[in-house]
Amino acid sequence: MNVKISENVIKVDAANKSIGRLASEVARILNNKTLFSLKAKNFNKFIVEISNIKKIKISDKKLQNKVIHNTGYPGGIREKSWQNLYDKGPGDLLMNVIYNMIPENPSRKSKLKRIKFI
Repeated sequence: MNVKISENVIKVDAANKSIGRLASEVARILNNKTLFSLKAKNFNKFIVEISNIKKIKISDKKLQNKVIHNTGYPGGIREKSWQNLYDKGPGDLLMNVIYNMIPENPSRKSKLKRIKFI
């Protein structure tokens, strides 16, 4: 685990890591109640910086076959392949994977705002 904690910044290196393992590592950091609880004094101060995003390992099969779909409304199927999201920027794809690993609760959006890509 290449995680470095400095003052108010948690740095994660994404080089040569699979996307799932990296996303679970970041989700585990964001779900740490001592750092990111809404009642904590330092809630607004902590930031998770992810570097070397372009060096994430994703298999070609996943890029072609995995699909993100469904808006949640009836008839709301919208399909986007992982390849389309990765072409926009690997940060969009990683953010979507991390979003699905964080529990659904009111603090989900505020936790995702703490992620910055370098």
